[in-house]
Amino acid sequence: MDQNESTPKRRTGLIVGGFIIVGVLIILGLFLPPISLGDRLGLTGSEPEAETAVVDETTTDAEATTTEVTAMPDGVTLALTSGSATINVEPQSEFLNSNPAAADALPAGKSIISDVYVVSTDDAATGQVALAIPATAGDQKTLDLFGWNNETWQFIPSQIDPNSQQLVTAEGQLPAAMAMTQTAPPTSTAVGTIATSDSEIPGEILGLLSEVTVGSLMLNADGTLSGDATKLPDGPYEQWL
Repeated sequence: MDQNESTPKRRTGLIVGGFIIVGVLIILGLFLPPISLGDRLGLTGSEPEAETAVVDETTTDAEATTTEVTAMPDGVTLALTSGSATINVEPQSEFLNSNPAAADALPAGKSIISDVYVVSTDDAATGQVALAIPATAGDQKTLDLFGWNNETWQFIPSQIDPNSQQLVTAEGQLPAAMAMTQTAPPTSTAVGTIATSDSEIPGEILGLLSEVTVGSLMLNADGTLSGDATKLPDGPYEQWL
């Protein structure tokens, strides 16, 4: 074989060898990061690295709207869920004198037994208020809380916290002012009895009565009345049938 015939064979061998080397390098590259074909096919004994979950520390709507209000008067606790507000305490006489409409609009049978808590707030303010119950509040079973909206007094749902001795409102819109009320005692006491034809009421008892039922009458079908009515002397009492 002469030199001219061996030269093409040598070149062909070099080309084939080059392709083989390139193929081997490509295969090796598949098993290296970032492809890591061996890990993907489960051909390696290494375990996958654990990933740490990151909690998104976003602020909830409730947290975003909660406002801390400080410098509240003694005995007053305010927890806002939205908006901003401050509370000032006014003696009831001072408040009612400066707000005659509020004095005239008090619900029937109700009297204010606490200071008046005047609220300065924006329209969006909502929250819960706790007010210390005065020692002179009287019977807590009949203790109520009313809110003044510059036109009328409105009942505010609330409950008594026996531990703190505070009247705690339900969460809601804050009124312009708040005050605790008690059911006013009746201005007069009614004392009555029933008089029958076969009994006599002593005169000293009659003087203490405010009303007496003197009998019963029935309307008949023909329009006449039947029944008995006991005759009593005139006195400071009303006579009822």
